[in-house]
Amino acid sequence: MAGFWSGLAALISALAVWVGAPAPVQESAPRLTAGAWTPPLPELRPAPLPTPAPALGSAPPPEVLRLPRAAPARPVCEWEWSVPRRAPDLAVLGRWQLEG
Repeated sequence: MAGFWSGLAALISALAVWVGAPAPVQESAPRLTAGAWTPPLPELRPAPLPTPAPALGSAPPPEVLRLPRAAPARPVCEWEWSVPRRAPDLAVLGRWQLEG
């Protein structure tokens, strides 16, 4: 039974292709092309001469970049070390929070 359905599917797809194909059209008159309406070989005309560009003067030579030489400076230390304060005792911290 399975062979019947597969054969039927192939037959239906072949019929769809045959029926859906467009019919060939016979050409009766020659096609009109752009060559029939345009002048022949327009590229044989002489090309127009380019317009002369304005004369440009030469630029002055670039200046040499000179950087001033700075003496090597000592590293500047903007902060000084100070002895850290003694951290308060935890009992003192608790008392400050209760009183405060």
